Amino acid sequence: MNATFEDFSALAESRCGGAYASGGGGMFSVSLETLRVEFLRAAGDPAAAIVRARILDLADVPRADDFAKAALAGNFFWSGTRGATLSIGADNALWLTERRPLD
Repeated sequence: MNATFEDFSALAESRCGGAYASGGGGMFSVSLETLRVEFLRAAGDPAAAIVRARILDLADVPRADDFAKAALAGNFFWSGTRGATLSIGADNALWLTERRPLD
């Protein structure tokens, strides 16, 4: 099957009902209790999507600078995640991000 991002978005909307929200411009999200997972069109790769979730706000973490440095350094050792990485977003939050094939 050669799924497109639009196919994937339509499938998510049909299966997730009210948990689905379109962000327009090649992005949608699905809310799972307290976690919102975002799906974005992968630039230059029509067979993949970027999947990301906001894990926590660094303002809520004691010694956030030390925590962020340790979390980002740990990306190197996470071969078991198949490429998922932690990053600090412009919103000063920790994000888990991965590129996944649409199929």
